[in-house]
Amino acid sequence: MALIDSLRRSLDRARDVERFVRFVVAGGLALVAGLWLAALSALWSLPWAVGVVLSFGGVGGLAVGIRSELVY
Repeated sequence: MALIDSLRRSLDRARDVERFVRFVVAGGLALVAGLWLAALSALWSLPWAVGVVLSFGGVGGLAVGIRSELVY
């Protein structure tokens, strides 16, 4: 029974790490894409606005991913 509980805890921890990695990678990619799009577009144009939104979404994704791993 202890072996099964240990395996279950390990699998739960692996799922948590996978979630953390997904948020950090997706957030980082969105941030980089958004910053490049905003930098290469004319100020206040539609592509610039999309880049800004992507950048904020990327920062949010990074924040959620990092926050999920913090232990208080």
